[in-house]
Amino acid sequence: MKVKLRHRLGAGALLLLVAAVWWAGGERGRLHDAQAARVASEAASAPMGSAVSARALVRPASAASAVPGLEARNTESLEGLDRAGLKQRMKADWCGFGVAEFNRQRQAAYDRAKANRSGTQAGAADEAEGTPGAEVLAEAQAEVRRRWVQALAQRGDPRSRAVAELLGGADGDDAKSSARLQALARTSSDPMVTAMALQRPCEPHACANIEMSQWSRLEPANLLSWLALLRDPGAGEPRRDQADYVLERAASEARYSRTYARELFEVLSSLQEAGRGGLAVDAELKLYGHVLAGQMFDHVGTVRTLCRETPPMDVTTVQRCTAVLEALWSGDTTLERLFALVTAKGMFPAQPALRARWDPRLREYEAVTEWRREQMSSPKGAHCERTIEMRKTVRQAAEHGEWGQVRAEMQAAGADDAALSARWRRGADPVASSPPASSVR
Repeated sequence: MKVKLRHRLGAGALLLLVAAVWWAGGERGRLHDAQAARVASEAASAPMGSAVSARALVRPASAASAVPGLEARNTESLEGLDRAGLKQRMKADWCGFGVAEFNRQRQAAYDRAKANRSGTQAGAADEAEGTPGAEVLAEAQAEVRRRWVQALAQRGDPRSRAVAELLGGADGDDAKSSARLQALARTSSDPMVTAMALQRPCEPHACANIEMSQWSRLEPANLLSWLALLRDPGAGEPRRDQADYVLERAASEARYSRTYARELFEVLSSLQEAGRGGLAVDAELKLYGHVLAGQMFDHVGTVRTLCRETPPMDVTTVQRCTAVLEALWSGDTTLERLFALVTAKGMFPAQPALRARWDPRLREYEAVTEWRREQMSSPKGAHCERTIEMRKTVRQAAEHGEWGQVRAEMQAAGADDAALSARWRRGADPVASSPPASSVR
């Protein structure tokens, strides 16, 4: 069963959020409205079903340059192998031959698209997803999904059952799993279950979806529970007719912003099996990206509808927007903070006093962005060693939150925020845009 990912990435999930932030870090110049909006917009429109489309926000090194002479050696060693034989060999030696061949196949797809002037990045991604290596990873991902669903079903608590349905359920039927998730949310007082159900509605007339207002009734202190009221699950566009009401309620009630990505990290990372490595870890990480990418982040973008795209702003609106942005800045994810910065910066011309509070936060964001860019540009260890480390990062993100985890890493390394921000502003070498050498994540 292939997990059906209908929703669009509002960005986030650790793996995909990091991609968007790294992309921003590679751009030259200051963080301005157009740039930050582009990061958020491209992340928000990237189809969740393709890990390639999310990674297209960053530019990795080519597989051929990472492994000199790889294509020639592979041509010799693959003689006489049919597709099934090639896949079997890749599985048998994933950390060696398998990863290298996976990346060779992907790079070849991107090179063909580049040579064909009518080819597109999306077309190359689609072609790459049809390679033997992509099939190997998809089959491994299906096995991980099966194990996870079984483990969650055995736990039996509402949150575990909800995550199991988010994964497609025991039968792998997306329509039925959506209906079961809606039914579960109607009987659960856990706001995370409701938030997941809002992210995974049934198709029209397929089942009875929960009311959009259920989240704010259960968790009025969460900013995103109010922003959810602006989402039309059918059209996917903000409901502007409720904007004034939502802004007033959010400013009055909200005290924090919680996407529940951190809680999903916690559930999913608890399913990791320490004895597994290689292909299984790559499959886990890709499944993390699929499951986490759609969680609650689409609500974040509606802040711009409330506070930036609805002029003029009277004193009351400014006060309400300021309260909303404070709650958004408190979130666990980089994307929440990015949208808070973009929106606050858009208010500077009319409200110059806001600079004193938000400029230091801008420097902090720049430092985090540059830190991530530099970490990405100097990978350490072989591919499978790095994926084991990334899996550890997922566990740590469950403990600290995505933003908190990066800040903890920076503190442990003695990172200098001012120096990092200055390097970011000087402009680092742009991150390239062909498929990553270790793109199997």
